[in-house]
Amino acid sequence: MISLSAQKLVSLLIALAVVAFLLPQSASAAVCADDELAFDPRIDLAPQESEKDNDGDKDAEETADEDNKKAGQEPKGWIKRRMDRRVKRLTTRFEETDKVRTCVSPTRLRNSMALDDQRIMFIARGGDAWVNTLPLSCPNLLREDRFIYTLPSGPLCRAQIITIIDPFGRAWNSCTLGDFRLHKKKKRSEINKDEESGEKASE
Repeated sequence: MISLSAQKLVSLLIALAVVAFLLPQSASAAVCADDELAFDPRIDLAPQESEKDNDGDKDAEETADEDNKKAGQEPKGWIKRRMDRRVKRLTTRFEETDKVRTCVSPTRLRNSMALDDQRIMFIARGGDAWVNTLPLSCPNLLREDRFIYTLPSGPLCRAQIITIIDPFGRAWNSCTLGDFRLHKKKKRSEINKDEESGEKASE
């Protein structure tokens, strides 16, 4: 019979093998820590349940969203609300510029968040944002909001392949990045003014 200590050793070796398989050293993970723009530079692979409103049946909404995808319609439910919130924050807190690059340095990026299934916002350490528009829509990008890419060295560039993953590290589909457009961070006074204007317009 295998002793208790041997069983523990076997369990530990299996756990290490799983971790090594899911998170290879050559892969870099770009994951949103939360839905706010006060980003945490630490990697967080936990599911973002806080974003999913509790005012409806989540399973029913996810089923409806899958049906919408098949029909080529816009997503509904909590995914649609996530998209609307993030796009609003982009427009109220950042100013779009004409500066476009094919590559950015990953060491100067703090975090990222998917705006929809075709745009990813990378937050730079100085507070500005680089919005990458993919050539084609990338299914599950907004829904999972997690992806990995292999980048041994050098910058993150157009045509870089990313792979969407779920909270358990399972790979879904792969997509290709496009160009990066700079969005300058607005001053606090400008942000407050834009948010006030948005609130009045919604009344």
